[in-house]
Amino acid sequence: MKTLLNLSYCSANNVDNAISEMGFIPFKFKIYDFIKLLPQTNVLIGEWIVAANKALKESNCSFKLDVHKDGLYCSFSQLFLNEDKQIVEKNYRYGTIHSVKGETFEAVLLILKTKGVGSAYKTLLNKNIHISASEELRIAYVGMTRPSKILVVAVPNDENKQAWENKLLPK
Repeated sequence: MKTLLNLSYCSANNVDNAISEMGFIPFKFKIYDFIKLLPQTNVLIGEWIVAANKALKESNCSFKLDVHKDGLYCSFSQLFLNEDKQIVEKNYRYGTIHSVKGETFEAVLLILKTKGVGSAYKTLLNKNIHISASEELRIAYVGMTRPSKILVVAVPNDENKQAWENKLLPK
């Protein structure tokens, strides 16, 4: 993203602005193309950094990756070993709404931002926009219909909490 926008730092606002300017699908393809440049992770971190920098240079990217010397001889599996172990031991799954579409779980914690790609959720909810008229609300709906027993919806602030409560809770 930083190389796409020629930035030294990339904020969430930079990402939102890029999506607004070029559209979500073209943005997604640019990110996907960048990820395809990167080498496989079945090597040591130091070897990966060398291969990644070569691929970035060949693609005219203006930055270079670096790693502290202590990390040169670590593997990716060593780096992420504890995360995989925790997932197995805790028996939970972390993913996007899109990754769990069509599945059912006993409990779901749905974490929503202030807005998705388009309008803010509270704006859509306060204007009483129908789910079928908003991709944002359809995606949230898919997430909310995954649990068989417990749904917990986490929202970023009290304004959003109030908007969701007004929409979801009986009066």
